[in-house]
Amino acid sequence: MLLTEILKDSNYRLTQFSPEDIKELEESIFIKETKTAKVPYIKCLVRNKDIKLTPEEAVRQLFIKVLINRYQYPVERMELEYAVVFGREKKGLT
Repeated sequence: MLLTEILKDSNYRLTQFSPEDIKELEESIFIKETKTAKVPYIKCLVRNKDIKLTPEEAVRQLFIKVLINRYQYPVERMELEYAVVFGREKKGLT
């Protein structure tokens, strides 16, 4: 499956990624069949689990590939979907 098919109805573009990065990601796409459709998935490079390949996730995985391959950034130092807390936690009233 090609990334252009996945991104066709979105505002995401692949212009900032090399053809090699795009090809490598496309080769790692696999299909899971549900009762109603065939859905593209990919093994997340950071979380090491199968993730549904949405347009947003495709671009995220390409940026992760750039960080790893071009900038040699260690996967161990990456975290996705990081929870952020604003303010303080409320303590129980006593």
